[in-house]
Formats: sequence, structure tokens, C-alpha cells
Amino acid sequence: MTAEIADVQSSPHFLSLPEPAVETRPTHAFPVLADVEAGAICWKNFAAFEAIMPTDEFRDLLASYLVDVELHLEQIARSRARQDFSTVVIEARCIAIQAAAFGAMRVKAAAERLERACESGALQVTYKLISELARTCEDAGRQLHNWLHSPMRSM
Repeated sequence: MTAEIADVQSSPHFLSLPEPAVETRPTHAFPVLADVEAGAICWKNFAAFEAIMPTDEFRDLLASYLVDVELHLEQIARSRARQDFSTVVIEARCIAIQAAAFGAMRVKAAAERLERACESGALQVTYKLISELARTCEDAGRQLHNWLHSPMRSM
């Protein structure tokens, strides 16, 4: 028995602690947009949404979205200036939902970051997050606008 104990104790695994698990997700409260692997538009999601309705309806809906997102951004800016963070959350949530439908996953992520900041009370970062959201909306909007007005899409 003593020999067996000595063998166990001399094992390189005796009393060795397992390596701590490596955290693979962002460790900060508001992951950076680089954490979203999609480009400005996830064309696979976009195509899936496009496929569920007649072309003219989809084009009208997309054109409306491009205007609507600008209105939401304006309301976010006005609400932030008034420190009306509950309205900022509502507007950001609207942007996130609409963006996801059109495959604008980076916009969705930016809107959700702003929403989480407001809900968690991290109000000092909201100016930065609003600017980030506006930039991502501009990038996605440019690509969607180009798709909408491309010669191949004209009918």
C-alpha cells in the first residue's frame, strides 16, 4: 500500500490543479463591435427576409427603414440631451429589431450596447455609444441604399 501511495504522489498529476478556463467572450460590459463577425450587412439574413415578400413590398419596406432609422437616431440624440434614458432604450431597441431583419447585425449590436448602457446606469458612455451607433447605421445604410438603387435591382 505504501508503494502505491508513493506511486500516486510521484505522479506529475498529483495535486495539480486544472488550468483555469479561458474566457472566450468579451469580458467588458459592452463588447466592441469587432466582436460581431458580420460585415455591415449579413447578406444571408437580408436575402432570407427579402424572400418572404413580393419584391415591390420589400423595396418599399427597405426604403422606409432607411428613413425610419434616421428618425430613431434623431430621437435618441434628443432624448439623451434631455437625459430621458428610457426613451433612448426604446428607440435603440426599435433600431436593433429593424436592423436584424435587414441583416444589419453590426447596427443591431451597437443598438443593443447602447440599450444595455442605459439600462445598467453606465450613462457616461452613452455619448460614445450613440456616435458609434450613428456610424454603423451610416455604413449599413450606405450598403442598403446601394443595393436598393443598383441597376440590377431596377425593374
